[in-house]
Amino acid sequence: MDNDKNVPTPYITVRRIDKQPGTRIGNKYRIPQPRKFRYMNVPILDNGEVIYLQFKMPEPVNVDLIYEVALFTKYRVDVNQYDEQVLRNFASRQEYLFIKGSPMPLHFEGFAEANPIENIDGDRFFVSKYALKILGFIQDEKEFEIVKTTRQPKIGYII
Repeated sequence: MDNDKNVPTPYITVRRIDKQPGTRIGNKYRIPQPRKFRYMNVPILDNGEVIYLQFKMPEPVNVDLIYEVALFTKYRVDVNQYDEQVLRNFASRQEYLFIKGSPMPLHFEGFAEANPIENIDGDRFFVSKYALKILGFIQDEKEFEIVKTTRQPKIGYII
């Protein structure tokens, strides 16, 4: 804030404007829940024996989240710089977010530029709005199941 307790420009707001059924893997139907599927076997050493931990988890719930990112500024130069940055980042139409280590595609859906807004003091604001869609999924780690499976004796080598 400045000395008059005003927020200086430019500033950016982000708000979720919609959520829809997920399209991350197409418009296919999901396997009924709460069935768990084997994901991977991880070998670990336990008291001189190799055991495998088998991770089981339910299929994630896909969801599309649509966000509106708005840029408010007094200067046209700021709008041009932000447009350039957005268009460079989404040159291939998508970017990836890594949420808890899982990649989720972020699609650039388009942008709109509102006409300059004038307030009572005569200040002029430019507002640019950008629509972004995250093709995400919901998966609760509490639903994961870890099962110990086969044991194999540790093989020693004689030198």
